[in-house]
Amino acid sequence: MHDQNNPNNALGIEHQELQDTIIHSPDGRETRLRRTTEAAVVDCNGTKTFQGIQHALRTIDGKNLTDPVLALQCSRCKRQPLSQTAVVTCTRCQQTVCIARCQRQWQAAIVCPRCWWRSLGRYLCSIK
Repeated sequence: MHDQNNPNNALGIEHQELQDTIIHSPDGRETRLRRTTEAAVVDCNGTKTFQGIQHALRTIDGKNLTDPVLALQCSRCKRQPLSQTAVVTCTRCQQTVCIARCQRQWQAAIVCPRCWWRSLGRYLCSIK
């Protein structure tokens, strides 16, 4: 007797495309949101089954990225992965810094800590 759910009973794979939705957290945990099956497997009875996998990356700020190329890193504190909404670009040196820890503001400009200290030093020297 053949078990229809056993892939060892398959006569052949007509089409195979693996997709799952798995969230990778910054602390290394993986959470499966759902499993979508999209591989067409024909078993002894002529029944087709479909299987699939899709990975997503969860950023520190809680966003889910399906394209890991979109993940960013703070150039100052090296926190990663960050989404586009969790970082800003320094208006002086164009470095990417995180909003949570490293962003500073100097005279209505968003700057990184390095440029902030430079600006503060120049300002203090100018008021002597």
